[in-house]
Order: sequence, then C-alpha cells, then structure tokens
Amino acid sequence: MPRKHGTGTRKIIGVNYETKTGSKTMTYFNEPLIYMNQPKKWLKETNEIYYKKPLVIKRLENCKCELCGIQSSIPGDFAVHHVKKLKSLKDKYFKANIITPYWVQRMIELNRRTLIVCKKCHKDIHFGKEI
Repeated sequence: MPRKHGTGTRKIIGVNYETKTGSKTMTYFNEPLIYMNQPKKWLKETNEIYYKKPLVIKRLENCKCELCGIQSSIPGDFAVHHVKKLKSLKDKYFKANIITPYWVQRMIELNRRTLIVCKKCHKDIHFGKEI
C-alpha cells in the first residue's frame, strides 16, 4: 500500500563506519541507494536488508482457498486469479444487471484484484462454472 500512495520504503541499508570522533552510521534506502543526511536511530542491526512482504504473498502463504475454504499444507495447490481492473468487473456485472458470480462478489468484498484459489476453483472461474 505505501508505494501506491508514494510513501514508505521497501529496502533499508545501514553502513557502520569509524571516524576520529567515533562510530557512525550512514543510512541508504530504496533501489538507487539515496543518501540520507540523518541515519535512522531505530535501526538496531544496520547491516541487514528489511523487506516488507506484499499482502498477496501473505495470503498465498495461508494455504487456504478464498472461495471454497479448502486448506492444504502444500502452497503449490493454490493459484492467484487476477483481473486487470476491479472497476471493469463492476461495470460488466452491475451496470448490465447480469447475475454476479460468487468469485466477483468476493473480489469486490475484499477490494482486491487478486484471489487466492485452489486449482479446481481456478479452473471453474476460467470455464465460467458456478462455484
């Protein structure tokens, strides 16, 4: 979400170095390693890279189908179904007064362009079957 709103960082790197006056830390962040004048005081271990996990990865690691609720310990049993625009789904089904499939209702309810689904549900979505 932060990148969507132009805030936040995904990668923070701190470099420790010695000077005549003592130990200092130089902090860099983001891809082009932009230099910041003031190092972050809250960095404990400065030689680590911190990544924020995208929500879709967290949802995929849950190993649960968001349509039928089936659970599995194998992450390969699931797929990510996505659409280009959520608005296009709303236009297609709600403006034309077509019966809305459950997977579309679920995407709109979650306000996400992606759904984590099992292989069976993913096949049913693409073949237009009722879930």
